[in-house]
Amino acid sequence: MVLMRFKAKCQCGTEFRAEKRKTLGTNIRIHEVMTGHTVRVKNGGTE
Repeated sequence: MVLMRFKAKCQCGTEFRAEKRKTLGTNIRIHEVMTGHTVRVKNGGTE
């Protein structure tokens, strides 16, 4: 079972999950630029 370490959620309901921070950041930036929405990033811990 792979646990996604980094999570984020947009106001439109889109959720982002990734194991690597760079991947998450890239996907969030693309979504923000294309939609004009703001994505909130949840705390990424090392559980």
